[in-house]
Amino acid sequence: MSNLPANRGGQQFGDRRIKQLQALAWFLTDRALRGLDFNLNLYKQEAVQYISYAEIDAESSKDEAAEKSAKFKYAQWARWEESVYLYLDSIISKSGGPLSYVVRKALADGMDWNELDRRTQQIHTAALEGFIFTIDSKRVLTLLKELCLDTEAEFWFKNATCGREAMRALQLHYDGPE
Repeated sequence: MSNLPANRGGQQFGDRRIKQLQALAWFLTDRALRGLDFNLNLYKQEAVQYISYAEIDAESSKDEAAEKSAKFKYAQWARWEESVYLYLDSIISKSGGPLSYVVRKALADGMDWNELDRRTQQIHTAALEGFIFTIDSKRVLTLLKELCLDTEAEFWFKNATCGREAMRALQLHYDGPE
């Protein structure tokens, strides 16, 4: 709207107004991703906090992805699995959070939700179904196929149709049942 002249509906916004709009957009997106209601009274009470979240998200989106994991090797399964998590955690998914939500593990019993940082909460509240999940999951599956091509691990998820299913198959084989 700021590119249009005033007589054609254009509007100029100051820096403060832009930050407020970004914070509101962050609040609404975050609530939608976590399946919570849009209580604007909550936003008004903690507007400063949401403005800082929006600024942090804007800066973190400029970060580069971590180094891609090495090819799979059975002898280094635990280390390889952790490197995959770190790599996926550094990539932004279609939903705006870390791509690692696709292959997330369940939280340990007795974990206090309030003690978790916002990023971990975001990972564990992202939906594991729907259109966006399908896109993200196929992206993870492609990565896993690339990293396991021509290795013994390729066999364990050759019929998998999504990244979560592929990673669960590898975990089931190499870690055993939970």
